[in-house]
Amino acid sequence: MQSQRQIADGFSAAVKPRRFVFVLLRNFTLLSFASALECLRISNRMSNKTLYEWILISEEQKTITCSAGIEFTVEHDLIDLNRDDTIILCGGANVREATTKRLLNWLRREARRGLTMAGLCT
Repeated sequence: MQSQRQIADGFSAAVKPRRFVFVLLRNFTLLSFASALECLRISNRMSNKTLYEWILISEEQKTITCSAGIEFTVEHDLIDLNRDDTIILCGGANVREATTKRLLNWLRREARRGLTMAGLCT
């Protein structure tokens, strides 16, 4: 007979990792972004499993600078996402200046598709 622990381990091994899509705006706040990302990374490490995955995207830029002046390389432009992705919009002190019509239209489209969204320092 299998123990409850073995059953739980077998179930969790079959679950695909949850993906978080960090949308980085110009001059996003580094502290908020790093805190969110570290929670995901540490959860993976403590569980010895890949529970969470993440990608960094931004509007039309290969690199984006945070509030501390550090440049980050992003993996994609504003791409079509999977329905089970979670969008994390990372803003800063001047969100209005960093927001474009294209970004707003992309966010609206992804919201209509049913994606979960959250904001950091917005």
